[in-house]
Amino acid sequence: AKSAMQSNTVACYHLPESIDGTKLIRRLYDKHRTVIAGARNRLQGKMIRLGTMGAIDSGDILADLMHIEDVLGELGHRAEPGAAVAAAVKAFG
Repeated sequence: AKSAMQSNTVACYHLPESIDGTKLIRRLYDKHRTVIAGARNRLQGKMIRLGTMGAIDSGDILADLMHIEDVLGELGHRAEPGAAVAAAVKAFG
């Protein structure tokens, strides 16, 4: 891939205590077929990992963010709908 399209291999995010990462990951896959990973051992259910290896573009990132926002809402996490996508679009310039 062109260097502008290359990325780190994974991005890790800690979750609020009110969100069970295991449920989030399962629901993302069941509803959207979005595949992300969790953590193991003492961090299991407390964080998520998004793979970014290879050629990805803004569309891939925005789709993942839309799916995560959707499922977080189902799991009871209150956030402004579209906030993550809007922040990413702004960051992309």
